Amino acid sequence: MELPCVLCCSKDDDELVFGEVHKEDQVVVHRNCLYLSSNLVQNGNEHPGILSFLKEDILMERCRRTFHTKCGYDNLAVSQFSGRRNSYCHKHIPKYRIRLGTEGHCVICFESCLQKYANSAGYFFKCPLCNDKEKFAKVALFGISIQNRDASWELEPNAFADLMQRAEYCSSPA
Repeated sequence: MELPCVLCCSKDDDELVFGEVHKEDQVVVHRNCLYLSSNLVQNGNEHPGILSFLKEDILMERCRRTFHTKCGYDNLAVSQFSGRRNSYCHKHIPKYRIRLGTEGHCVICFESCLQKYANSAGYFFKCPLCNDKEKFAKVALFGISIQNRDASWELEPNAFADLMQRAEYCSSPA
């Protein structure tokens, strides 16, 4: 990343923390910085702006919180990627009455690699054990950003080429 994010001033491009880096002209911004900005509104559509945020609005936004995305992450803040997209410092993180490993509560929801899976799965993000999509999406309250796109494995060139091949003869042993 050659230019810093105009919102958090960081050149860090760690996709797990900041989300993807987007650039329009000389405006560089992290996806999570856009979504977690306090007064930024999506006034555009996907074509003239960055993720429906207009360049002019991005340049006018100033952080009104006590930390930026990177500073918050470094200091154990939690950003919720659901509802109002609130961010909480380490002292004010909402307490959830969940005991890991007890009946009815899944340990997978608290795995550190869950963000990598969310980045890859996109629309197909669901629990790998029970396939529950609705309950599993609540991990967005614990700081997991679920991508609004196709899964990475669906975007690979010729991802479904083997499904187009037909057998030339029957391979049944009987």
